[in-house]
Amino acid sequence: MGPYGYFREVALSVDQVLRRLPDLLEKAGFLIRNSMEMSDIFRDKLGLEFPRYVILNVLHPPGTYKAFIEEETIGLLLPCNMIVYEKDSVTIAGTVRPTVMMSIAKNDNLRESAGYLESKLKDVIDSL
Repeated sequence: MGPYGYFREVALSVDQVLRRLPDLLEKAGFLIRNSMEMSDIFRDKLGLEFPRYVILNVLHPPGTYKAFIEEETIGLLLPCNMIVYEKDSVTIAGTVRPTVMMSIAKNDNLRESAGYLESKLKDVIDSL
């Protein structure tokens, strides 16, 4: 676990992880709202080659709703990001730690929502 993210090396390719994640996220109550292939963006917009790197924006409607009730400006910190990337022929999957991100708001009422979201996101990463 890093200071703001939770990461795991997985014995799958990036494509295999990306095929598994939608079902795992749905079972955990999350929706994928957006997916960005950063390597494609860097190649197409900057003419630069970059290893495979995908950012997913994921949203857990009940948990997110609860966070919005506690802090109306929390939308600046949500949805949560997950990443899947290649490094040295290894696939790494990770998720933001909502407990860290939401602590920026300095609102103690967010602790429960953030902890709940973080637990569910970590479970998804651990199930890969």
